[in-house]
Amino acid sequence: MENPFEDSIRKGDSEAVKIKELFDFTVKHNLSSAELYKAYEMALSASLKEPDSQNREPVREEVIMMAKKMETLMDGGMPLNRIVELVNQKTDYESAPEVYRAMVRKMPINEKGKKTLISIMEENRAGKLCIIDGETMKELCNVIISNRGTKEDRAVELKYILSPYKNMKVEIMFSQE
Repeated sequence: MENPFEDSIRKGDSEAVKIKELFDFTVKHNLSSAELYKAYEMALSASLKEPDSQNREPVREEVIMMAKKMETLMDGGMPLNRIVELVNQKTDYESAPEVYRAMVRKMPINEKGKKTLISIMEENRAGKLCIIDGETMKELCNVIISNRGTKEDRAVELKYILSPYKNMKVEIMFSQE
């Protein structure tokens, strides 16, 4: 997963640097969005000094470590919305393949084009993707798709590439490497 906070860090946002540390921790320890949310809840209840629940479900040690990191940041004045932004980014990333599939299924293209676009993500296909205007037959987009990264990475990338054409009648051409 690419760090969505890099731009803010380049602009000198000190809070973004701290959020990046949390982000890097989630990647290093493979925390899911559910685990990240659980850590947020734990940190929030600790920050508000709520009593610990006896009926807590077991969590991985990394989730507890993340909760402590979040609590430290909140105690230091970190706005809650910055941490929530991280949780939301992780949730969006995890749901990217599902969102991409839904977008492709709604596109006004033929079934072969839909299957091709979904298979690029699902089967980790690399090659040249060409999008052609269905009426004028002019090339609208020509891009090389690599087979690096996760399914989520490919879904995010393909969604970004296809978004300008999602409501257009287009033809899809893909030549696999």
